[in-house]
Formats: sequence, C-alpha cells, structure tokens
Amino acid sequence: SDMTRWKKAVGVVAAVMVVVSLTACSGSTRTKGGDTTCGEYLTMSSDDQYEAVKDLLSEKGKTPSKAMIQLSVSSAKLFCVTAGDDQSKIREING
Repeated sequence: SDMTRWKKAVGVVAAVMVVVSLTACSGSTRTKGGDTTCGEYLTMSSDDQYEAVKDLLSEKGKTPSKAMIQLSVSSAKLFCVTAGDDQSKIREING
C-alpha cells in the first residue's frame, strides 16, 4: 500500500540524516578518507593528502604514526599514477 511505501521512505531518509550528522562530527571533515578518488587526491595540497591518508588509516581503528602516514601518502601517489585511474579510491592501495 502507499502508506507502507511512505513509511519506508521516511525511515530511509531518517537513517541517512543520522549517518550524515554522525560523520559531520567525527574528526576531519576536509577529506573523504579512503573514498577520496585518485583524481581528487592528485590535485590536493600535500596537507590535504596527509589528512586524507590519515583518515584512511584511522578508518581501520588505529592511530597511525607520522612515518606510517608519510609512507602511505607516497604509496597512494604511486598507486594513482601507475595502477589507479581518476576514479580509483585511495583505499585500494592496500589491496
């Protein structure tokens, strides 16, 4: 029935809004972490690349060291200019 469909739609919208408000509060909102595409990554400043990689590494629940972040910044660059394309996500560097 129309009422059931309406309730489902309202539920989905509410769930999406909760997710959006949760992600807005946590950590750095400048980057998309592992969802950053190579096209975006290669045009970022080095500070933003650092933040994107830090966010990517933090997604795994660890607090990455500066050395680990720096190494991964280089790995992501290398991945993007060799194996990756503009649409590849930087989370793919590890696998």
